Amino acid sequence: MKNKILNHKSVKWIAHRGLPSQSVENTEEGFLLASELPFYGIETDVHLTYDDIFVLHHDDNIKHLTQIDLLIEKSTYQNLLNYPLKNTQHKIPLLETYLRICKSKGKKAVIELKFPMTHQKFKKLYALIEAYDYIEHTIFISFIIDNLLHVRGINSTIEIQFLTDQFDEVILQMLKKYHMNLSIHFSKVNQEMVQIVHNHHLKIGVWTVNDIDIAEKMIELGVDYITTDGF
Repeated sequence: MKNKILNHKSVKWIAHRGLPSQSVENTEEGFLLASELPFYGIETDVHLTYDDIFVLHHDDNIKHLTQIDLLIEKSTYQNLLNYPLKNTQHKIPLLETYLRICKSKGKKAVIELKFPMTHQKFKKLYALIEAYDYIEHTIFISFIIDNLLHVRGINSTIEIQFLTDQFDEVILQMLKKYHMNLSIHFSKVNQEMVQIVHNHHLKIGVWTVNDIDIAEKMIELGVDYITTDGF
């Protein structure tokens, strides 16, 4: 993986949920493994527990990795620690753990805002990242437009990316208005799309690319970011 990244330096590589090709996704171990490789950034998914603690997990329910049907927003953080992930020693980590790893290794913190957030909840998240002096090294991404507008309501220059599996004139105008970059499924990308995005001084990233041949095709098209689980 290291050599493949180093051989394609024209693109910024993002480790998806840590490094799930080598560890359980969204775990401290996965983040540490990704931090030792020449990734530009490490992506994760943030949720808020019942007792207002930010934790990292892809789904809003922990069932996929624990077989326990439990919504994160209905559980306290201490209760979540009772359920190991995929029958391993790994537990759902705190956002702070991830931030410490990103900061210590100089990786961009790429944080997906998974659930519809109120402005107050986003301010709490923003303040936590600010407390780690890492807000200028953070990229916020989301499928939910309102989440990204919360970001813009606080910071007009920080990078944000709209996650989508489609692209049209309406989306382009929204990206331009709020200075959002585009993050789209690789199967939807073509040369014209890349050119249009770049012509408006925006960037384009693709997800989730786990095949080196597809990655090389994306690089030829001129994308700016590639998110991967690892090859």
